[in-house]
Amino acid sequence: MTVQYTTNYNFPMLDDGGKSWGAVFNGIVSDIDTELFSKNRGLRKLASRALVNMNAAADSEITLYTVPTGKEAAVTHVLLRTLSASAKSAMGTFGLRGGNCNEFISDVIFSDLDATDKCGIVQKPISDLAGVARVVGQQLFVAADEFAYEVTTPQGAACTCTMDVFGYEWDA
Repeated sequence: MTVQYTTNYNFPMLDDGGKSWGAVFNGIVSDIDTELFSKNRGLRKLASRALVNMNAAADSEITLYTVPTGKEAAVTHVLLRTLSASAKSAMGTFGLRGGNCNEFISDVIFSDLDATDKCGIVQKPISDLAGVARVVGQQLFVAADEFAYEVTTPQGAACTCTMDVFGYEWDA
């Protein structure tokens, strides 16, 4: 077993031939995912969904993240990446699957995603007024809730992307 150092977390990483990764916390070897990304550890990637069809029929809902049993969650933003083609004509909403699917944000226009070498971040605006920050009410997702993307206007040609969902997840 060799010890490697990573600039991502600034602590030694253990590698036993690519079979497992872990870290030493207070002298105890632990699984990195368990120690860093569970138990209410803060902002993190909640889910990643590849090949999201930006040209699906209008009103198609695509689940991006399901809240695990015993948890609650708040989504902070969604990263769109790995575009297969331009998505500049597509429009959609993000929210709770079923119904309007717009509790997180509605009417997202992807006009700036006009090439495969671009990515985009979808998040709720912090302020409605120039220079005035305010608390923005947000949908709380509970166990078994599905956070989804709904196509409101298809791209008009084949286009897929990966959508990474970021936010907070904690014990209910």
